[in-house]
Amino acid sequence: MDRNVEHIKRNFQSDDKIDQFEAKKRKLDSEYKLISVEENTESKYDKIDSITEKEWENETSVQEVCKGENYEIKERNANLDCLSDDILLILLSYLNSSDLFNLSLDKTLWYKVFAICDGKWPSHALLPSYFNHGTKYLHFLKKKKSSINDPEDICFGNNFFPSLRSVSNLKTFILQNHVISTKTFKLKYLPESITELRLPGTQLIDVPLDTYTHPGFFSKVNVFLPNLEIVDVSYCQWFHPHVLLPLAKCSKLKMLILIGCRQMKDFIPYASLAAAFGYQNLETLDMRLTDVVDREIGCFNKIKSLKHIFLEKPNDLHSYGESITDICTTSLGMRNWHSHVPGNMVLICRIPEDGGTFVDHTLETLVVRNYPKITDITLKHAEKCLKSLKYLDVTGCSCTAAQIAIFKKNRPEVKLLCSDAVA
Repeated sequence: MDRNVEHIKRNFQSDDKIDQFEAKKRKLDSEYKLISVEENTESKYDKIDSITEKEWENETSVQEVCKGENYEIKERNANLDCLSDDILLILLSYLNSSDLFNLSLDKTLWYKVFAICDGKWPSHALLPSYFNHGTKYLHFLKKKKSSINDPEDICFGNNFFPSLRSVSNLKTFILQNHVISTKTFKLKYLPESITELRLPGTQLIDVPLDTYTHPGFFSKVNVFLPNLEIVDVSYCQWFHPHVLLPLAKCSKLKMLILIGCRQMKDFIPYASLAAAFGYQNLETLDMRLTDVVDREIGCFNKIKSLKHIFLEKPNDLHSYGESITDICTTSLGMRNWHSHVPGNMVLICRIPEDGGTFVDHTLETLVVRNYPKITDITLKHAEKCLKSLKYLDVTGCSCTAAQIAIFKKNRPEVKLLCSDAVA
């Protein structure tokens, strides 16, 4: 049963009650194996998870829940990893350090690894010896953000990342707030099975001074990680616009998260090329808290698979500076383009009086927060052109109460978020 720790503690205050509860659950697990003939395994366990703690006191509860369903009942062997994380935390809190070490030798418990480093010692030095073919999730978090100038903040030795190549079924790899060296951490060290790569808040050292001519950290990413679907480099100031090009070659990439990457500005050539020849399966683009402007987002209008766009103005970006305006939002889903702006060749889309010619755009989510130059024009365009839209967030923008009311009336199926409207 998957319940939070507080709820469990509230219902089972004494050690005796916890022991009784666990004993009864182990007995049930050892006596019955429920195999659904008509439903999959996940839906079967969803039914069992709905049983309350009180119902577990009655050994026929499992049979009652499955009554009327076409289930077979067979014997099975219960394992420790069958328990939820919340229950495991309570049980393991009663073990001393020696018992915990002995338990760690059971490699079946290393399918999902979440390690926290306090920044004072290389806590991950021995971890690779525990990883195995069943390990699918690795997350290394540093609570205190690392400092490039502090050698003690480098938690990984030279042989750590090369050892990960043997974890052949790894799906998710996360490094958060760590300092990593480009000499010791290379994408070719990661197994090809990875589908999710997240490096939020990381800092790179040993980076070549000329980052635009050097192959870079993500060079040949499509070769080393051919199954990559999610990339998250939030708050990574080493991520430069030219990296959009190698990532565009990842044919299975569905989600690109660039929150707080302040180097992402003035990248029209890279965005135009990348969107024209790559990102054919990209569904989510998250560029909140970046310095992106209209022309750059307009380049991604070429990606037909794009369903979710997230934009938010950084707090330190001056309102008079160039940022996101109605030009950006109206570039989505229209064929009527005009390209004359005196002294500046920019593609601009306007809604014609006759309604215009619309493209069947797949956009479902559009977030444009805290941009004062987002006005009623965006609401009108979203109402008429973005037929697949399900979620629109214009919080902190300059939309009027009247147009908000019109949008809600004409598009009731869209969830609209907005702040105090402009009078």
